Amino acid sequence: MSASLDALRVLGRPGGPSQWLVALGYAGWGPGQLDDELHRHGWHISDMNMADLLDRPAHSRWEAAFRTTGIDPRLIAPESGHA
Repeated sequence: MSASLDALRVLGRPGGPSQWLVALGYAGWGPGQLDDELHRHGWHISDMNMADLLDRPAHSRWEAAFRTTGIDPRLIAPESGHA
């Protein structure tokens, strides 16, 4: 991962990486926010390796990442309940 313009230039050169993924976006966290989100299970961490990620179509990556940890994403509720 990089935010460097030089890293992007390398992608266009002969002999550069044959597989790569460009993602644009912005995320900003306040002090402790990411730790809190991880603690509340706001993120799913997967051991999916880069080859598995890049070798599959983008529309199937999310499901594959869950399956690497034994989770069937069809069983994930789209909303949380309130007791």
